[in-house]
Amino acid sequence: MDTIRLDLPKLKTQQAVLEEFAALPGIPSYYGRNLDSLYEILTEWPKPLKLEVVVGGNVQNFVNLMGMLEDARQENKNLLFVVIMNHK
Repeated sequence: MDTIRLDLPKLKTQQAVLEEFAALPGIPSYYGRNLDSLYEILTEWPKPLKLEVVVGGNVQNFVNLMGMLEDARQENKNLLFVVIMNHK
């Protein structure tokens, strides 16, 4: 199973997270760097993928992202979505 780890406190903004996805292996060149495009890619992901999302502090900037990741996980059984709390 491939793993993608997103450290939200380090990335700081939802747009930074979307840009981070663009650089990952397996993300197609047509990826539009927005939530709708990422949702489409994740719901069609063909093999098992673990999404580890590190959260800490203020997560208000990421509410839409987190909701989209959960929706994608429900749609595609190849996805495992794990939230890791960082208490630093």
